[in-house]
Amino acid sequence: MKSISILLVMMFSGVAFAHEAKEQPRCELLSITAKDVEKAEKQYVGLKVQAALKLAKQQKQMFRVVERDGEPLMATRDFRPGRINAKVADDKVVSIRVEGYRPVEKKGKTAQR
Repeated sequence: MKSISILLVMMFSGVAFAHEAKEQPRCELLSITAKDVEKAEKQYVGLKVQAALKLAKQQKQMFRVVERDGEPLMATRDFRPGRINAKVADDKVVSIRVEGYRPVEKKGKTAQR
């Protein structure tokens, strides 16, 4: 009973387990620009999922699939600037969104989100 209580306290206090930290490398981008997003799109869109995951690991980039064949997948709601959220169809990345990037508003136009 005592071990269950300790585990629950650890879970709800935000203590991360060592194996989780290895799976999601920290993002090195502090300021995400349109060029960063464009570069990521060129690198990831069109790749098979396994190739995209391998590339993200090599670049120490956070990457996850949030939609597969039009069906949303379960994902945490935490905010990680620079994390790439990918939509996949037929095992290929069809689009990405980089967390933390917001296009700059231009006069008379609204930014797309």
